[in-house]
Amino acid sequence: MNRRKDLIWGISLLITSIIITIYSYTIPAPGFVKGLARVNPYIRIWSFVLALLSVCLIVSTIVNTKNNKNGGSHEKNLFITFPAVFTIGMLVLYLILMPILGYIISTILFLFIIMLYYKKINQKDIELNYKNLTIEILKYLTLSITITLITHQIFVRILNIVVPSGKIFIK
Repeated sequence: MNRRKDLIWGISLLITSIIITIYSYTIPAPGFVKGLARVNPYIRIWSFVLALLSVCLIVSTIVNTKNNKNGGSHEKNLFITFPAVFTIGMLVLYLILMPILGYIISTILFLFIIMLYYKKINQKDIELNYKNLTIEILKYLTLSITITLITHQIFVRILNIVVPSGKIFIK
């Protein structure tokens, strides 16, 4: 059963990397930006890495299936968990919302939601009252804003990469 799930995940991620690569060719770049200073090459690099890892997963699943035909695998599949599915879903939503909301707002939302989610699942037994909950929300919101602004400045000022500003802010 786990081999079947691994094969499905490998094929799904391979298709996702192909879609991301195709999408990367539709991202417009300003005329003054050339070569690696554009966003497209970085998207294609990450897409290639995803495709390579997907192919490795598919090949290892097929090889393990051929080697273990007689014995069933009793290993626990740690990859197919709700947190993994939630994170992949959030990444897809992040990529969909980035052209609409822009890099800064979509990244702040993404980081904030992911941090709160993983804090919640890692501390199930801790009881949060209103004051502690407010402190946690402010802490993760501040951290999300700080990380986003630092990475934005690195991309824009140091690497001269144009990040999406969002369609809702374009007049």
